[in-house]
Amino acid sequence: MKASLPWLIITKGRRTGAASGGRNRVARNGTVKQLDVVKGDAVLARAAADGVRKWKFRPTVVDGKTVEVESEIQVQFTLLP
Repeated sequence: MKASLPWLIITKGRRTGAASGGRNRVARNGTVKQLDVVKGDAVLARAAADGVRKWKFRPTVVDGKTVEVESEIQVQFTLLP
């Protein structure tokens, strides 16, 4: 995922990486249906949420039928040297 400038400025100032986490609901077709950010810096959380919303998951099949699933996600931001 390509990063946006605001999170680069934040992590560069800290000289470390950072994380943002949340809960998501994946629709039967594999798209992110709902995303609730539960931790992380506000700018990083927004960057993480924007990226996760673009993800496509393999649909989960139970008893031959696709189902919605909930999971927790953590996005790690790392500033490379």
